[in-house]
Amino acid sequence: TLFGGVNLVVKEASCTAEIVWDLGRALGVPLTAPIAEALYVGLITDTGRFMYENTGPNAHLMAADLVAAGIDHTAIYRRVYEGWPESKLRLFARALSRAKRHAGGALTMTLLSAEDFAQTGAEESYTEGIVDRLRAVEGTKVAALARELLGGDGRWKVSLRSSDGDVDVSVIARAAGGGGHKAAAGLSTGMQPDELVAFLADQVTALAARARALLDARLLASVYLELRGGRERALEFGAVSVAGAVATAVVQAAYGARPRPLAPRCTEDERARHAAFIADTLKDKAIWLQLDWD
Repeated sequence: TLFGGVNLVVKEASCTAEIVWDLGRALGVPLTAPIAEALYVGLITDTGRFMYENTGPNAHLMAADLVAAGIDHTAIYRRVYEGWPESKLRLFARALSRAKRHAGGALTMTLLSAEDFAQTGAEESYTEGIVDRLRAVEGTKVAALARELLGGDGRWKVSLRSSDGDVDVSVIARAAGGGGHKAAAGLSTGMQPDELVAFLADQVTALAARARALLDARLLASVYLELRGGRERALEFGAVSVAGAVATAVVQAAYGARPRPLAPRCTEDERARHAAFIADTLKDKAIWLQLDWD
């Protein structure tokens, strides 16, 4: 993003095809059959056939407009997702049979070497869809497919997908010089398989822990403020100092610190109630705080 001389960035758009569709309408470009088909292919592939969380209302309005323009969506679906050559089947079989879990199962990953493409006779484009199968594995937060670039002097291309939104895969990609968005990103690297797996596992572990900590922080702050001042204040916990202290403490605790956040002075009964509620909230968590209420 923002690499060009002129940049058109629409954060709410589901995909580049949606931006092009909007731009074409604004410029009065006729929606010819070839244009409509190309836009529809971009739409269904980048939204995971409307399954990814980046799919908004405008994506469905776009699809309706393209269907109304006369595209054969059934034929397009078959061309994109069916009619596999045998070499693609062989490549998928190798990729799925090698899938491994890392970072406690949060990362599901597989690798394909240049030799795999040579032995199966598969084209590089035949990898489309492999990472989505990995993403579907229970417990997966990030799915990754690494394939060795043909004629790429040992470089690897990595496709990343987030399964539940907890981990922003664009953060991982940018850390290695790549890019993308929260749900789908990619990178090219000279890291070799062992180093690459370790890098991705470390990134997923850290980002998943951060997501858990932020969730715990919001929950704890809401519990505390509900007790101290009602629901309307709980919705604004980020602006309240004590909530900020609790939230900060939880985030720090996720990384091994044991902070002692200070709370406003309260009565003995209030202190017991607050401590009981927070202890109950944390009873099934891996994060524990030592609170100083005086």
